[in-house]
Amino acid sequence: MIVSRAGCFGDQANAPFIWPGDLDNDFSVHVPPRIGGLPAAIVAGISVGLVGFPFFAPDVGGFLNGTPSKNSLIRWAQFGALCPVMQLGGGGNHRPWDTSVFDAETLRIYRKYARLHHDLAPYIYSYASEAFDYGMPVIRSLALHHPDDPAAWREDYTYLFGQELLVAPVYEDVTAREVYLPRGRWIDFWDRTEHVGPKRFVRQAPLDTLPLFVKAGAIIPLLDPEVDTLAPATNPGVVSFDQRRDHLRLWVWPDGDSHFRLYDGTLLESRETSSQWQLEISGAPPSPRELQIRVDWRNRRVTATAVPGSVTSIRFGPLTPHADRAAFDASSVGWWFDASEGLLWIRVTTRDDYITVR
Repeated sequence: MIVSRAGCFGDQANAPFIWPGDLDNDFSVHVPPRIGGLPAAIVAGISVGLVGFPFFAPDVGGFLNGTPSKNSLIRWAQFGALCPVMQLGGGGNHRPWDTSVFDAETLRIYRKYARLHHDLAPYIYSYASEAFDYGMPVIRSLALHHPDDPAAWREDYTYLFGQELLVAPVYEDVTAREVYLPRGRWIDFWDRTEHVGPKRFVRQAPLDTLPLFVKAGAIIPLLDPEVDTLAPATNPGVVSFDQRRDHLRLWVWPDGDSHFRLYDGTLLESRETSSQWQLEISGAPPSPRELQIRVDWRNRRVTATAVPGSVTSIRFGPLTPHADRAAFDASSVGWWFDASEGLLWIRVTTRDDYITVR
């Protein structure tokens, strides 16, 4: 894989992974003689996507001027986690686990976002496959999907990661930022508050929080939580992707009819009516997968029963309801409704299937 910081027309095919070079390790903007820090990296990522380079990633923490501050490293890490590649920077000390430089909170927050990036591997790889087939970048200007929205063209520091996730990185040393959401329904990834766009508002963003929103209707594939690495594991205490290749999590935010195509060709289709919600799985590989499905029942667009009454698989018939999370976690099949959170959890081992909730 070629990592390049320069190129010209045609290099999209030869050096598709762009790195913005040695940026400052802070929140500075590009005003000569400053090269610019985190704000410059965000603008660069959106810009290179618009000219056809599908993959982008900066050095987390920048490169120039030595060791970054705690706040700078954390905000860089949050942006880096929602890039196709997440990589630590160079000049100075960028190691959040070095307790002689950074504190325990720095490591905790860095680990949170490194884990998020890792968990999103099936989602990111699916969009990498789409980039290969169709040339669409993984980091997308809002204007790519909302070309008729003048406000979307003016957003230099907000972008779509794929089509389902809207990212608004904190690019200054502050704990809140203004966010613009284009047309549609958007669900806050962290607290699951619903917003209807177009909308501009201030999102509070304490140091451990990246403003992140999910498009209603999204189906987000995630790694099994036990997977520690995508590479082959030599340590028996480390779980590799190959060991859990047949395990997949799906987080779903129903909104009418929507779909997501995985990198391996599996088509996931979400459909809802006033009386039921259905997930169709088709084109899956021959080997069955263990699926753990999380459905945001509270934020459904269609009015329906507050509590699901039954869950049925076309392959296995009615699935067993469980009384609590412990029983659900101990099972290999069945479902559980978390009434306090409004979340429906389903577990089944299958390949092509229809799962219906009434």
